[in-house]
Amino acid sequence: MSTAYLYYSSANGGTNCAVLVAKKWAGTRHFMHISIQLSGVSSGLKEDEGRFTSYAGPVTLTHTNGHCISGTMWENSPDDNHQAGAAINKVACG
Repeated sequence: MSTAYLYYSSANGGTNCAVLVAKKWAGTRHFMHISIQLSGVSSGLKEDEGRFTSYAGPVTLTHTNGHCISGTMWENSPDDNHQAGAAINKVACG
């Protein structure tokens, strides 16, 4: 339905960036959500959600060197009758 991308740069003590790109419903406004945070940390969640036509995000975390990233992503069908999503846990560990 969509594709999530997680990028890394060594800038700013390590920077991770995530974006959720619409595929099936690209061009049609529908609910999309993406979030990332340092794994095992209850604060610092970066998220973007809303009714978008192309993508949610990007969301960016800095100072991620030596840490893992966790996050969630999902989207609804344009009529909100169907939802698909996934969670990632402890990825991009640096």
